[in-house]
Amino acid sequence: MAGSGDSAFAGVGGAGQVNLNDIDASSMGGTLSRMSGSAGAAKDGRESLAADKAGLLGDNQMSIRGESMTGRKQDLLASDLSQEQQSSSARKRKGKLSESDLAEDQKHRSKAGALCFQTGLSDINAQKGEAAELCCVMKNEEAQGSWFKDGVQITSGNGRAITKEGAVHKLTLAHVQDEDSGTYTFEADGGRTEALLFVEDPPGFDQDVLDLLGKKPIVVKAGQSATVKVPFTGKPPVKVSWCKDGDELFTDNRIKIDNIGDFTRLSISNCNRKDSGTLTVKLKNESGTSSANISLCVTDKPQAPQGPVEVLESSEDCISFKWKPPKDDGGKPIKHYIIERQIVGRNTWTKVGEVDGSQTTYSFTKMEPGKNYKFKVWAVNSEGVSEALLSEAVSAGRRDVPGPVAIPK
Repeated sequence: MAGSGDSAFAGVGGAGQVNLNDIDASSMGGTLSRMSGSAGAAKDGRESLAADKAGLLGDNQMSIRGESMTGRKQDLLASDLSQEQQSSSARKRKGKLSESDLAEDQKHRSKAGALCFQTGLSDINAQKGEAAELCCVMKNEEAQGSWFKDGVQITSGNGRAITKEGAVHKLTLAHVQDEDSGTYTFEADGGRTEALLFVEDPPGFDQDVLDLLGKKPIVVKAGQSATVKVPFTGKPPVKVSWCKDGDELFTDNRIKIDNIGDFTRLSISNCNRKDSGTLTVKLKNESGTSSANISLCVTDKPQAPQGPVEVLESSEDCISFKWKPPKDDGGKPIKHYIIERQIVGRNTWTKVGEVDGSQTTYSFTKMEPGKNYKFKVWAVNSEGVSEALLSEAVSAGRRDVPGPVAIPK
């Protein structure tokens, strides 16, 4: 297939990150407070009062330190999210998204999405001209958010619709076009989620062209050239191939194939009856395939009627015989048959009659008794006259001649 390929996601930087479950600032503050209380219990009254005062001061200090640890946890969370965002933003896509790409990308976004989103955005492949929808679900139903495409904020309009139903936020594209391909981001409550939209543009044919080609075959006379030009659409590069009755055609001394821009052209010179059949043009690009069939009919004079000639009757009054229609009528109906006869021993042939194309028998009645005859049968269509089918010699019967009348004794 010409020119495509899925590119893998860039790696997500996760080495050396701190496991947030191992840090609990409130637990650390409580332990330190208990340690301070134990030290105060070992003093006398005045020292106890001082210790109590110190304990109060210690509690305040522990509170401050606890707040500091909480801030550190938030910083780590923000750092974790930032790394995921940067890694996600660094992804570059050159081709159609594969199932493995989607699964890998979803894993990269799972940590960041867990902070604010119940369900983040997912990468999608959309057919050009059809609708596409990006959807995410917030944990906070009251949250308001903004949508971005390739870092630029977007709003409803120009075929886009932004909607919110409770915690569900949607971006709908009514008729996806090539320029809609890119990275879409939704931001709300200090969090963000993003996804890639890949626009699929498989090759295809104009329906009017298909209808025109499908109505009737392309007809050319034997010896002439046949040329078929077919426009097509689809994201380049598009690979084009031609077949006849399932066998691929290649350029040679009679066949020429030109693929220029958004059309393909097949030319066949000096056509003959064997070129008749079903021509198929096939298209393929990274988004899919398409094909269209075209009937080609090369017309010519018919082949000779099929023999042998079968004699049905041979008498002094009639010679009747039959034959079979031509194996190939030349692409045109047989209009009629021509019958000629020859008296064996002579060089001349004489036309003795015609019969309709639907009839394959003839009866000859103008013979001379005892003579031997040969017959030729010719098939005729609108393109010309076939070669002749020749019969074997057929003998006309003799009439019985009565002998002399017997004289009675």
